[in-house]
Amino acid sequence: VYLLITRAITLYAKIQVFSEDHRRELGANFLLQEDWDVLKWLAASLEPFWAQTQRLQGNARFGDHGAIWEALPTMEYLLEHLEELRAKTPESEPRLWESVNFGWKKLKKYYELTDKSHQIYAAATLLNPTERMAFFRAKWTGDLKNWQQVMEGTCREVWQQDYSHLAKEDLKLKKLTPFKEWRRRARKSPIVGNEFIQYIRGTDGEGMSTELTEDFNPITR
Repeated sequence: VYLLITRAITLYAKIQVFSEDHRRELGANFLLQEDWDVLKWLAASLEPFWAQTQRLQGNARFGDHGAIWEALPTMEYLLEHLEELRAKTPESEPRLWESVNFGWKKLKKYYELTDKSHQIYAAATLLNPTERMAFFRAKWTGDLKNWQQVMEGTCREVWQQDYSHLAKEDLKLKKLTPFKEWRRRARKSPIVGNEFIQYIRGTDGEGMSTELTEDFNPITR
């Protein structure tokens, strides 16, 4: 649908010439300017969905473009897009507003279904070195804030039951450069806890083992 609409917009001038020549035959199907305005609005509204669909079509060979960790960030991105669209679309345009609102409700429903599988979707995002708990602290706010602790607890329980025995008892840190050592000391407070806690609450992961992500992350299994 998105490509069909964008193609029609690209060919607007030719379509108008054809339509004028066959206006009588087209009757009520003749596109007025307000109809073209709606098509342009639809194209802009659907573009993020089309772009993300294209982006996620792959086998995640290099850790993205089809990886499980991308599910939650993609849903968050599209939900925010729909929320912004809903705020900008006047209710005086009931067809457009209802379309956006229905889309938001449907996507929200599927997002909430992932709460039943924190050990899959949330864990994949949690164990992505570029996301970790920072993603959830930034996006799971308001009514969702309480889910941060639930999600972390679920993932920690899976790690303790199935993977904690793989963690090294004496985790050896690689030798840091003077600058990196200075940065480590400059942190507000050290991260206390087992390897799982240190990883998900860390930022750059300096000196930490990669075994945790390799063993537990659904991306690499």
